[in-house]
Amino acid sequence: KHELLLDVQEGMNHLDGEKALEYARIRQIDSDFYRTERQRTVINEIFKKVKSSGIAEILELTEQFLPLVTTDMSNTDITKYIIQLTPLLKNLQVETLRIPVDGSWAGRNVGTESAPKYVIECINNKMNRDVLKETIGSNQE
Repeated sequence: KHELLLDVQEGMNHLDGEKALEYARIRQIDSDFYRTERQRTVINEIFKKVKSSGIAEILELTEQFLPLVTTDMSNTDITKYIIQLTPLLKNLQVETLRIPVDGSWAGRNVGTESAPKYVIECINNKMNRDVLKETIGSNQE
């Protein structure tokens, strides 16, 4: 069993940053699809918390993460954009998408019976491209 699993109870659990990262990265308990689902859950929960925060809290958070970011934008510009965009957060909706989409892939065991190792083979790239174009848009054909 994974160590994190010993620290959680059935139902809602509050995880600090380290435990949330650990939760999102667990590989041993199920498939890669479930791991990426956990990653999306953590990101969505962080986004919900940011959406419900006020401008002062968001600017304080910005001060904490800016030293960890490399960009050609100045801190002043980033702060200006945050001030402009914060009022829009409350109505912003997040959509998630998993690639490969259901029905476009197959898996197979490349390991042994005693040590299985499954790989996903994408068998319909066009289907995945079409779903991406539909979801995020594209002006290229």
